[in-house]
Amino acid sequence: MSTGAGGEAIKVLEQIIERNPLDGEALLLAGDYYAKNDQREKAEFRYDAASKLQGFEAEAFVKHAQLLVQSQKYVPAVELLHKAQKIKPRDNVQRYLEKLEQLARAGHS
Repeated sequence: MSTGAGGEAIKVLEQIIERNPLDGEALLLAGDYYAKNDQREKAEFRYDAASKLQGFEAEAFVKHAQLLVQSQKYVPAVELLHKAQKIKPRDNVQRYLEKLEQLARAGHS
């Protein structure tokens, strides 16, 4: 996908997911592709699936939250980041979370 062959890459990723729906890395990469190509529902679906897999939960929650922020859906993004922080606390995610909490309190959805 990094070489610009995203169309081919997503076909391969979807084949991998079809064969192994528990491949968290493939789910996250597919979610990233869909997020970058303005296919939010597909991205959310892939991130949600990855969030149910042990070892991929925190990263999936963060990526899903970032997707929601693009749509200015701050409250649900904050909820996802709280979940991510419970699983795998990180300083950078905490700073991001605090900024989003400020936006959510300021009356943004």
